[in-house]
Amino acid sequence: MNTAEQQPGDALRDEAANLLTHQFGPPIREARVMGKKADLAFTYRHFGKPMRVYLEAKDWQRPLTRSEVVHIWADYSGIVESNAPADLLIVTRHGLSPDAQAFVLQEQKHLRHQTIWEVENDTLSLTDYVRSLEPKYQETKLADYYVPAKGCLAEYSSDGEERFVLSQPVDLFNSINTWIAQVGDSKPVAILGGYGAGKTSFAIRLASHQANIALREPTARRPILIKLGEFTRFSSLEGILGGMFNSEFAISGFNVPVLHEFNRKGRFLIVLDGFDEMKHAMTWTDFRAQVSELNKLIVPGSKVILLGRPAAFLSMEEHVHVLRGRKRILEGWRRMREWPEFTEYDLQSFTPAERSDFVKRYLASAMTQDETYQLSASQIEARAQQVNRLADQDHEVFSKPVHAKILTDLAADPNVDISRFENGMSRWDLYNAFFQPLMERETEKEARRPITEVPRSSFLEELSYWLWTEKDGTTSFSAAEIPVNLLSLMPDGGAVDDDAKAREYLSGTFLEKKSGDIFYFGHRSFAEFLVAKRMTHTPPTAAEHARYSHLLRDGVKSFLSEGGSKDILGAWTTSLSRATGSIRLNYISFLAEKKGSFRDLVRDLDRGSIWHELLQLFGQTITFGPVLENNLFRALPKAGNVLSALILRMLDANLTFGGGLRQEETYVRLAAILMDKFFGQIFGEIGFLEDAPSLRDPRYFGRFTLDKLPGKSYVSFNGFVLMQRVDELLRAGGIDLEIELNEERPGLRVKRDLRVQDVVSFSSLRHRRQVSLRLSTGSSFRHDVTKRSRSFGIRLGEASDLGDD
Repeated sequence: MNTAEQQPGDALRDEAANLLTHQFGPPIREARVMGKKADLAFTYRHFGKPMRVYLEAKDWQRPLTRSEVVHIWADYSGIVESNAPADLLIVTRHGLSPDAQAFVLQEQKHLRHQTIWEVENDTLSLTDYVRSLEPKYQETKLADYYVPAKGCLAEYSSDGEERFVLSQPVDLFNSINTWIAQVGDSKPVAILGGYGAGKTSFAIRLASHQANIALREPTARRPILIKLGEFTRFSSLEGILGGMFNSEFAISGFNVPVLHEFNRKGRFLIVLDGFDEMKHAMTWTDFRAQVSELNKLIVPGSKVILLGRPAAFLSMEEHVHVLRGRKRILEGWRRMREWPEFTEYDLQSFTPAERSDFVKRYLASAMTQDETYQLSASQIEARAQQVNRLADQDHEVFSKPVHAKILTDLAADPNVDISRFENGMSRWDLYNAFFQPLMERETEKEARRPITEVPRSSFLEELSYWLWTEKDGTTSFSAAEIPVNLLSLMPDGGAVDDDAKAREYLSGTFLEKKSGDIFYFGHRSFAEFLVAKRMTHTPPTAAEHARYSHLLRDGVKSFLSEGGSKDILGAWTTSLSRATGSIRLNYISFLAEKKGSFRDLVRDLDRGSIWHELLQLFGQTITFGPVLENNLFRALPKAGNVLSALILRMLDANLTFGGGLRQEETYVRLAAILMDKFFGQIFGEIGFLEDAPSLRDPRYFGRFTLDKLPGKSYVSFNGFVLMQRVDELLRAGGIDLEIELNEERPGLRVKRDLRVQDVVSFSSLRHRRQVSLRLSTGSSFRHDVTKRSRSFGIRLGEASDLGDD
């Protein structure tokens, strides 16, 4: 043979040794047996008896012929027979010719052959898993109606402050496959899209396609599809992979270190689907730590794709941190070397033509699968045209694949008269129309009739509400987790015990089921709609406003905005005057919108209510800026403890949003007002009042310190301690105002040295003389008022005493 076709066998031998060590233990390299030097020799125990495997590595650039294999066997046959039980394993890179393969399989029972890729597969045992992914695209019927996803590449401005997408969409499937084929490009890819944009469908199509290639071509990357929505609490990467391959898809002897080794060698395509669903149950700290764990998969040689909703990021800082590996420092961004940077694509909605194509194909697929209804091709075409006419009335709504699918599902039932929607519909109307026939059809079944559609719908609403309030918005749960009191609210329909009742409600709805007793909603938006529907049925009590406030996000907020009538949601303000807990400002904005205006909302509140006193400071609209700051400063001198703390919370937000006066002037003015409140208390006026039984303990509102320097006096303002005391006081009072901030600015949480004369100049005329006198006599002032101030909320001392307390 041509020697150019041969390669040094050491590399292939060492690669095989490394892999087979996981099966047989460490080998003897270049073992000399009966005068023959074998590349490798393994000894392992099989049913208590020692077994031997001799290995010959042939790293040739073509398949071995029969004569070459016969020659190799001639060299080893005596060794194998003399050391029985033993086998000879020939490892190649390009396999054997058909004649050579026949010689191995049919003529020599102690002769084995594997390519290095087959050795790899046996070591990790992923072949069956990959084989299970290959038919997913067909099994889920996606192949019948899938419309190729389009994506736009995202870019950032030179200063990193602005994110934008290229105007020209690309075929995402082709772009990703080109990237997979590129050698040396290990930069991960993030595919972002809102709910129902087709992220999971794309992930299934890609994984199925790659599995098909990998099963035919041993050198191709093996796909691994990880559904992150199943991990709603922090998990180590080892725990995630172990959970997949030891329980969900059991692989005997699965080894995480081996998987990492193969990943570094470029053997996998890893698809991480649904990071936003993972986020719903995690704080930012936990989410960041979880993504950091997943980043361990991103190494030289790897190909990793991350899919999810951009809504998982609550700020630009979070988005940039996770997907660009950058952290805001002062006015710019610092690159985190240990964190990867992703190539980002934004999924695009359907164009009218794509949506029309989807409707026709999906409707045809649905109708052919349902033997109950048989329509001719012309009838299906007419029905599809009707659906598309409806969708054309609001292309923005129905450009989402999930919305187009729901509308088409309605059309797939000939008993549904979709012409009643000719005048247009909102997403709320769409989901109402979708769920109603599902419930009706379920109760038409003889076995389901004892429990009507109303309690079945009510069960789903209460179940969704429980998942959102008690389980952090996860969409899956075990049957054993359902609270007893939830089921006790529902009619039993003749069920003999709680288990039978639970089984009836779970099986008699459109919930889907995984292995074991795990149930889940087929799409997150279904649960979001049901939460919103339940909220419209149940006006909040004073104590429930805080809970409703935190539920008003993502899809729940969208559904309530569209489907909650002003009569229903406007009535929620009835109990807002007495609301306790932490209320979000955007919740108040939402109620104001449903009430008619912000002024109408404030007018509806009891005048003695702390919420009336606070919200009226905004004026006619919720607007941050100098006007609000002046209103806050005017109200602060006469405000009691809780109201003062809420005012400071608003003042901090006003500064953070960049509104108000010059920052330095704000700190001086605040210092002066706090001093006025202190002196007002001394002279029997409004100061730091204990206006609730829970606030009897002394609370410091701020900490002022005095220092005399040659020719200069100043007051040190510690906003960190000030806001810490605000947090403590509001927690003790059981009330708070939560304001979502889109930017990270210091607000009041700063330390500043303020000139005494500036503080004096902003003090009230009534107390200016006392403030000036006290501030001009440093030590006597300190000894005179420190003890007294412990019950009033101010502590004075030397400037050197300044600290975080």
